[in-house]
Amino acid sequence: MSVEVDLIFGDNEERTVFAQAHDSTTQLIFNFGLDLVAPQSLPSHIVICFHEIAVSNRLHSFADHDDMRKAVRDSIQQQWNRCLQANDIKMPDLVIEISGDGDGRAQFLVCHESSYEQYIKSLQSLNALFENQRTKHQTCSLTEYSELTFSDSLGDRGNSALARMLSNSSEYLVFKGADFARFLESPKLFNTWTNILYREIQTLQSLEVHPNVQSPATQFVIARTAGKAQDALICGTLYTYLSWGDLNQYIEAMNGAKKRTSLPQRLLWCSQMTCALGHTHLSSQSFHMDVKPSNFFLGYNNIDQVYLDLVLIDWEQNGAPTYTLSHQKQMGPGMWNWSNQQ
Repeated sequence: MSVEVDLIFGDNEERTVFAQAHDSTTQLIFNFGLDLVAPQSLPSHIVICFHEIAVSNRLHSFADHDDMRKAVRDSIQQQWNRCLQANDIKMPDLVIEISGDGDGRAQFLVCHESSYEQYIKSLQSLNALFENQRTKHQTCSLTEYSELTFSDSLGDRGNSALARMLSNSSEYLVFKGADFARFLESPKLFNTWTNILYREIQTLQSLEVHPNVQSPATQFVIARTAGKAQDALICGTLYTYLSWGDLNQYIEAMNGAKKRTSLPQRLLWCSQMTCALGHTHLSSQSFHMDVKPSNFFLGYNNIDQVYLDLVLIDWEQNGAPTYTLSHQKQMGPGMWNWSNQQ
């Protein structure tokens, strides 16, 4: 199997560009750093282009982002086989640092990232997540992060991406998590991201099951420590991928094609939205912070598969804009009396 570059991302300090890549057995993270002393080097070109840093000499960057991404892929593919010969190449704390000279020749250095220990200390074990008695500890499976490959980031849905198992490349899953790559992006914000991840896991586990509400996670992704065994530390979850996308995407596509959604389909959606919210408020005594079309995913749950069903997703309960923010959240914790509302 050839080497595939999954994701290319930058740090918040705008000094580094990272890339995740994999072949059929191994997944690695690569690091391209900005060198102000040698702005003509390949890593500097990549960082300057990715972060759109202003430079006086346009030759110190790429013509566009497509050229930059091609340079990232080419340099990783050129060094891949040599990287695999390094000792402990599959250790979870490894980052491959790519350097270069003015002639465009790339070199690499295998580094044990010292911040990996800080990353591990930021994660919780599965048992710790379910200490709250209201949260139900259901039967689940554990998947090591190193067993996954990634193909596309899912944009504004937190740290989420399309994923596949190395052992089964035909089935797409949705990964939501706080992985080491996210930590490298911004160590300062990482605790915020883990709190959001764990809050969604606990919220979904506490809700009563409903066909129009996202099911609780049963597949958890775990991070390995660098050399010592311990309790499984949760860095993400895996969910079934619904290829139809969300309701907002569907509406925009129909409007673009100048088509109208059938009346029975619209009535079904209205009913399912009402059922999902009613179930959340009354049966589960909770609320969704950010109800909007893009937080309803589409899929076939009905037997005849004639109409698309809605599933209410994204229970992170964080970052909602004021125009969709639920009034319960605006009132603050403890300000909504469930019994009075019922």
